[in-house]
Amino acid sequence: MTCAALAQVYWLLVPLVFLTWWWCSVGWRFAWVLGITEACFGVQWAYLGIYCLTTYPRHRLLVGVLWAGYAAVVAAAAAINRSRFNRRYGW
Repeated sequence: MTCAALAQVYWLLVPLVFLTWWWCSVGWRFAWVLGITEACFGVQWAYLGIYCLTTYPRHRLLVGVLWAGYAAVVAAAAAINRSRFNRRYGW
């Protein structure tokens, strides 16, 4: 979904949303909405990186470190959340 949004091929999002629904976990009815939310987060993260890299071209290293660091913080928060609740997901 991120690639389709960045390439501005928006018609491709419809089958991707359908596939997200098709492959979702059966344990929770609305698990496919989480997939859509994660795709929106990925698109926002990519656009933020593109915007910062074009706005501050002389500070590429700093922008890259902050951009990757933000993703690392989100991944670490997810890992801490999973380990804290000892939750095993069905997918």
